Amino acid sequence: MELLIVDEAERLKTAALEQLRYHHDRTGTGLILIGMPGIEKRLARYPQLYSRVGFVHHYKPLSTDEQAFVLARQWPRLGLGGTDDFAAAEAVAAITRITNGNFASPPVSSTRSNASWKSTR
Repeated sequence: MELLIVDEAERLKTAALEQLRYHHDRTGTGLILIGMPGIEKRLARYPQLYSRVGFVHHYKPLSTDEQAFVLARQWPRLGLGGTDDFAAAEAVAAITRITNGNFASPPVSSTRSNASWKSTR
């Protein structure tokens, strides 16, 4: 089975959504649409596409502990060493404070509260 993942799906125009539906119908390819809150309401206006939505999941921002865990695991992979020294701990604290647990949000804005994704059957 094939899977097509589309990020920022809320930016797709109607014609693009129709092409995705057509591709899914023709090939049986699984489809995951990732987008900002409100994408479900937009898709609901297109019954031919929305009738194929299997489920909706809303992601919440990570807690401080969850974000620290993720950053601690990724820090060495990025070549930044461990998160146990003072500078790294301060950087992790700043990232947590600026993003408020949402890695998708712009550093100076907290306008994006959480993302949601949709999966078609």
